[in-house]
Amino acid sequence: MVTATNSVGTSGTSIEANALPVDARQAWRLAHFGQVANTGNAANTADPDNDGRSNLLEYAVGSDPKQPDGPSPGALGKTGDGLRLTLTFPRIADPALTYTVEAADSPDQASWTAIWTSTGASNTAGSVTVPDTELIGDHPKRFLRLKVTL
Repeated sequence: MVTATNSVGTSGTSIEANALPVDARQAWRLAHFGQVANTGNAANTADPDNDGRSNLLEYAVGSDPKQPDGPSPGALGKTGDGLRLTLTFPRIADPALTYTVEAADSPDQASWTAIWTSTGASNTAGSVTVPDTELIGDHPKRFLRLKVTL
């Protein structure tokens, strides 16, 4: 991780100031957008490739914000015994992020229930599979989604 925040230098009669990344998200923005600021196409909420994934989600699952991906970074499955749904997704090792898997009986449900959360030192890089807390047989329909916040 880069610890410097700014560098200033002079060259003849001009003065140059360059912001340097201070955290992993800023380094990611610099690598993909040529800037560290959370603005424009590099903003957390922006979706410059129009694939339905915000830059924050693209960052959190390690995908390219300039290449369209499918709408979901996760894959639904079932536990080995077939009794519960699972959501499998890639996670990066950024302790500032909070990954939350939520469940609902309808995708239009106003309130989804958090069934799993990961943040801080728990955020290790790799694939994560989260089983639902409810049995498939207890719900005619069930939906799982991944939510990422700072």
